[in-house]
Amino acid sequence: MDEQILHNVNQKLDRMIEQGRDLIDEEALKQQIENGSSQLRDQIRRYPVASVVAGLAAGFLFARIFRKG
Repeated sequence: MDEQILHNVNQKLDRMIEQGRDLIDEEALKQQIENGSSQLRDQIRRYPVASVVAGLAAGFLFARIFRKG
């Protein structure tokens, strides 16, 4: 009986630890995305013409690659 209770408690603790790790990983990923987004916005503000040209070039390439026929 006591072993079963300890086993259940250990399982619950393991699940809680795993959920905590997942939460930390999600927060780290969110922070990296926010940092990358901020850097991209800064680059676009610093070089607006080059950003538009790069966007047009990327759109042209995607259109050429995925064009049907």
